[in-house]
Amino acid sequence: MKRGISMRKQFALALVLVLLCCGLTGCIRITGLGHGIVNNRVDYTYENAGEYTGGGTELAEPVRELDISWVSGTVTVEYHEGSTVKIEERCGKRLTDSTRLFYRYKDGRLQIKYAEAGLLQVNDLEKYLTVSLPQGMEPELLTLQTTSADGKLMSIAARKVAFDSVSGDLYIEGGRIQNELEAETTSGGMVAVLLDDLKKLDWETVSGSLEVVSEGTINKVSSGSTSGDMELALTAVPQELEWDAVSGDCKLYLPGDSSFTAEFDSVSGVWKSDIPVTADGSTYTAGSGTANLEFDTTSGDVTIIRN
Repeated sequence: MKRGISMRKQFALALVLVLLCCGLTGCIRITGLGHGIVNNRVDYTYENAGEYTGGGTELAEPVRELDISWVSGTVTVEYHEGSTVKIEERCGKRLTDSTRLFYRYKDGRLQIKYAEAGLLQVNDLEKYLTVSLPQGMEPELLTLQTTSADGKLMSIAARKVAFDSVSGDLYIEGGRIQNELEAETTSGGMVAVLLDDLKKLDWETVSGSLEVVSEGTINKVSSGSTSGDMELALTAVPQELEWDAVSGDCKLYLPGDSSFTAEFDSVSGVWKSDIPVTADGSTYTAGSGTANLEFDTTSGDVTIIRN
């Protein structure tokens, strides 16, 4: 394994410095969401704004790609018994034509935005979005971008899920995600209960924590953190796992007969394993050593627990 500060750690530390600088100036621009926040006013911009329609609706067309951008509140995606895609929002304040949601549907892609494009006053404007899909509809891609809004995916099936947030959390209950679950946050966390096999789990954060319980297999796990922790409860050891952290801890719950070779590269972190391993320096081998696990930390601990 590599020595010194990894690229992920350098990126995380740089991001912390950027956020601190933005905090001192009282202004932060989040280019991934297409808006900047200044004194509770949002320069909320997105492409093809003139093609969007304001307000909730029902669509009879199939949705292959669901793309949601939300600032504050909660986004829930769930199934219902109807045959249409329902888009609804709630808010404790009266919504105007510019502060209601806006949506665009084209060629199987449904895009939902927090409000009309333009300068928006967002002080205490928490809105609660619910997107209800017909049973059996499985988007190829579900993308959720938020500032502080949380995301909730309730028994949703999709080929890929991507979550990008500053401080919002993502909750997945009974998820059936086939190819990839990808999440990137500053301080937001993720809690997921997965039912099916997943090809790849990709997690990047500064201080958010990750908790995953999977009834299926996860073939590859790639995770980077500054101080956030990771906890995975799995029915089988991943074929590949990378954990790169400064002070975050990692806990893996694995079957007792798991076979892996683990590289633990740390300055002051501690390695613990309930599963019998053979140690050779910083290399730990269980069984025939089939799976490849790599842990790179400064002070973070790694604990393998027999489940």
